[in-house]
Amino acid sequence: NKSYIKYKKFHNLDFNEKLLNFRKIISNDIETWSSLTKNKNITLIYILQPLLNWSKKKRTMEETKIIEEEKNRFDKKFYDSFTDYKTYNEHKNFLQRECAKNSINFHDSNEWIDESESKESFFIDQSHLSNYGNLFISKKINKLLIK
Repeated sequence: NKSYIKYKKFHNLDFNEKLLNFRKIISNDIETWSSLTKNKNITLIYILQPLLNWSKKKRTMEETKIIEEEKNRFDKKFYDSFTDYKTYNEHKNFLQRECAKNSINFHDSNEWIDESESKESFFIDQSHLSNYGNLFISKKINKLLIK
């Protein structure tokens, strides 16, 4: 099965090689989305998903526990690479460049969370928002759409 062979090859790559492959796919997707909107009066908005470790917001006690639990649940090397602030900045810069190149509005929802003064938990795990986090982000997106 060809797809299984591709999966096995991808699965055996290190984190940086996987990230490079992922970025090729994203770059292609962004270019495709952009071309589909040409001459159609459609505005595209790309919003970078927040991650608990990528946010600078002061963590709640629950979020601190989540980080500790997830460190034990995932492969340490992968977890450290994925949640690293350097990875975040590189990925964010890549997305900003790709979006700018294709005339797509880029927003980083991590920054929205950082600006919040809320004491509520935004996350239920490293990459999924709590009910409060979803409501908060949805209000930010709604403001973008109403402009």
